[in-house]
Amino acid sequence: MVETPGVHSFASAGSYLHRWYGQRYRSIGFTFDRGSASGEPGGPATPAPPPAPGWFEYPFGRVASEQFVLDLRADARPPYGRG
Repeated sequence: MVETPGVHSFASAGSYLHRWYGQRYRSIGFTFDRGSASGEPGGPATPAPPPAPGWFEYPFGRVASEQFVLDLRADARPPYGRG
């Protein structure tokens, strides 16, 4: 963690959970590529624009399933077509 004079910073909740649960801890995130979102329960929904081609959500929107899980625990495979 980088210390900046006059700025208070705290470790994330995930870092505490990882310390407590160790290798049993799983961090779960989510994203979407279309729809709307509200900043508070019952608040007005704001339409979300579609992701631009360079955003990481862009290819996820082309998956043939409404919901899916992407497990990132394993090492990445080498990209196809590269020697």
